[in-house]
Amino acid sequence: MKTLRLKLVWILPLIIIAAGIMLLFFENYQEVTEPADQDWSRDWEVGETTAVKHPRIQKSKDGVQISYLTDSGITQHTYDDNYTETDEQHYSIPVDKFTSFYIEDDKLLYSDYYSLYRGDTEEKLTDIDGFIPTSSAAFYQKGNALYAIDPTNYESSKLMTLTSNDSKVGTAETDEGTYLMEEYTDEEGRHLHFFEHVDNQVKKIGEAAFVPSGSESIKDIQFTVQNKEAAVLISTVQKQSASGQMENHYYFGTTSFQEPLKTTSLSFIDPVSSQPLREISDMSLHPQKEGTSLLFKAVGATNTRFGENSQFNIYKAPLGASGVGEITRISNTPDLSTHPVQIQDNSVIWVDKGGDSHKLLLSSQNPEIIEKADTWNSRVLLGALGKTMGMLSYSFFGLLIMTFWYIWPLLFLVILMFVKRDALDQDRTWILLTGIAIYLAAAILVRSPLFSEKLLARAPDYLSFPGSPIIFILGFALISFGILKTGAKRRDWSIPVQITYFISVHVALITIFFGPYVL
Repeated sequence: MKTLRLKLVWILPLIIIAAGIMLLFFENYQEVTEPADQDWSRDWEVGETTAVKHPRIQKSKDGVQISYLTDSGITQHTYDDNYTETDEQHYSIPVDKFTSFYIEDDKLLYSDYYSLYRGDTEEKLTDIDGFIPTSSAAFYQKGNALYAIDPTNYESSKLMTLTSNDSKVGTAETDEGTYLMEEYTDEEGRHLHFFEHVDNQVKKIGEAAFVPSGSESIKDIQFTVQNKEAAVLISTVQKQSASGQMENHYYFGTTSFQEPLKTTSLSFIDPVSSQPLREISDMSLHPQKEGTSLLFKAVGATNTRFGENSQFNIYKAPLGASGVGEITRISNTPDLSTHPVQIQDNSVIWVDKGGDSHKLLLSSQNPEIIEKADTWNSRVLLGALGKTMGMLSYSFFGLLIMTFWYIWPLLFLVILMFVKRDALDQDRTWILLTGIAIYLAAAILVRSPLFSEKLLARAPDYLSFPGSPIIFILGFALISFGILKTGAKRRDWSIPVQITYFISVHVALITIFFGPYVL
């Protein structure tokens, strides 16, 4: 028991420091696992892919099939309506950064950008200028012609002649059918021709045009069709702007093809920080009962990262004639979220980019997924631990800031050594109290460099309430002094050692609790 009492002078500070670290870890775990939105689940891992590309989604009678590329080929998972896995298949094909594929009932086609191949024999079928797989059909462009290919017999049929060899072909799939959009440019602007794909034929349903302003150039066009009306989203880039930097602009409009396309300029506000979302891309339009919704990635606020408060995440928003409705954050991860795909109105899957392989993550409003995703796992634990260790490394900057606190009592001891050495030798109590008072006076008077407005804004509520700097300085001083008196006499410490111990414990406590928020 006597030995334990002697060790309390070290054990008690370590217990408090450990408690501070655990509080920091718990806070970081809460932030790392924070749901992107209260109505959506945390991210749930589906698999790992080596390609930063959209996973392929196909609906079947058994539920939904999710297919993606790996080092050795393609992996396909089948899930029921509650996202319980019912089957898993693997297909071996050559894979590189250009590989894209189409699967239908175990019949596989894949492309290496230049050519199209059979998946079973790796036999080359034809050279192509573009492969356009959808969930229900496989198309390819060759010159100024668009073809459909049947994966059951590998026979191609010409669907239409495009206006130009430089035409781009986009696709949109809805409950009403599969639609194609030919996009080409001439001196009059950007032209859009819309077609419906039915019974391996295409039927033109309308056209539209868009002329950007003189200082803008078109970067991307997305579309969907609902009730015989096309919804179009256009993104442009302005290379010369008032700010001197490149600026992106976004326009949305609908057309029944009986009148010209009229567009509305869009702006996107982060639902978390209320600041504009940045670098919006990977956009896709989806018809819903209420109108058209947009799925996209953008740089927005997140607390999941160490040292940064923003990252690419996935968002969803309704669009209309009045602009952008209420934006919902779908993902909230420390890694770059990209290439989102909507599985159903209430489920989204995306690629979470990181290292040589990338996570395929899913978020949903499905109660089954909300329950499955609301569990501990090694990925989020490592994320919380990494953020905690990184923040603790910032604490050492606090030691430098606090130099002005403890330099004065140490200077006081040095002066006493020359002018009143006998008082030091006799361990007078007034020297201990004076040294502590000088230290606390310096800490309170020069607290602002450490307890800055930025630190208090970053710190949690239990550390940043009004008057908290003084309260914690004095509170930790009482704790340090109490521990000191517990063990100092038993150890027969001199006054200089006691002052040094008090300052060391006090600085350590301030460093652990407030240091992580210095930078």
